[in-house]
Amino acid sequence: MDNSQPHSARWHAHAYPRIPPNQRFGCAEWAWHVGTTHPHPNFGPPTGSCRPTVICRGLGTTLRFRGACLNCDHLGPERLSWIAGVHQDAENHAVEDAHDHAFGPSWRSIPAVAAMTYEEGSDPKRRTVRHRMLEHVYGRDWLRRGGPIRTWRNGGGTRHVPNARDRQPWGGYDLSAGTDPALAPAARASVQVTAQDALW
Repeated sequence: MDNSQPHSARWHAHAYPRIPPNQRFGCAEWAWHVGTTHPHPNFGPPTGSCRPTVICRGLGTTLRFRGACLNCDHLGPERLSWIAGVHQDAENHAVEDAHDHAFGPSWRSIPAVAAMTYEEGSDPKRRTVRHRMLEHVYGRDWLRRGGPIRTWRNGGGTRHVPNARDRQPWGGYDLSAGTDPALAPAARASVQVTAQDALW
């Protein structure tokens, strides 16, 4: 099997099921493979519908990413982390490519909510309230089929977070909607109101 060439996520999961611990940034230099933290075809039964993931490979100081699918042979375009000495948001672009394949472009217009606070993440009751709020905003069917949520972020933490079970209870991605400081407080306020509504 030739892991030096990109194949489907299912192919790479079979050919290279375990990631060596000494790889840099979660991308081995000698083989394409499912990204370390991204959904893996070997985790859980197939859902029967397309689900996004990412394959990656190192190339010197450059990391290469491609959006992929857990249930079919789809591969998105190759995204490079460095082009002409300028850092690119390659992993996020690959994640978005995979979501375009799995959900169509409509995911780009789903509402954004405030990012989970430390208190919501560490307190089971608050986390339950937040999960109910997410069901209210996005719909249970969307979340259960692995649909993403979108969150406003603080500071520089704008990575699209995969397998975000604490953030999205059915394991879909938590996609960054950006860090616009004018919109984040409004999103927080709407989340609090919606979370109260979810209790009734």
